[in-house]
Amino acid sequence: MVRRPKVTIKLYSWELDSMPEYSASLPTGQTLWKMWSCNTNAFAVEVRCKCGMVGRAARHLLPAKVHCSKCGKLGLELITLPDHWVVGQYIPDPNPEMIGMRWFDVLLREGPKPRLYEAPDWTEHAALEEGPRAREKQ
Repeated sequence: MVRRPKVTIKLYSWELDSMPEYSASLPTGQTLWKMWSCNTNAFAVEVRCKCGMVGRAARHLLPAKVHCSKCGKLGLELITLPDHWVVGQYIPDPNPEMIGMRWFDVLLREGPKPRLYEAPDWTEHAALEEGPRAREKQ
């Protein structure tokens, strides 16, 4: 599945941590406005060979011994990619029998967690309906 974020959302790390994480699947219970986090690099690695070949692959799909597709050399270097977080949200679809999805690229903000912070109920979080700034006005 290709996840293409269209909008950037600013979150503190503690807000991102409070969301349910679905890096390997999609959430069940397709409730409108439900939100979740997803690390798009959770299972990805960069594959490098001394001949100059560079690629990207899913770690769990690679065989134990990897050969270079360009030069045939055995023993490629596997490099774990840095986390890349996106937030998914179920939204209405023009077809009433379907549900849409919207993806937000995450820009992490710096700041301490408030002592009285309560994680929102991300299962029915419609604050982003009016855009990323609507959440900040609440």
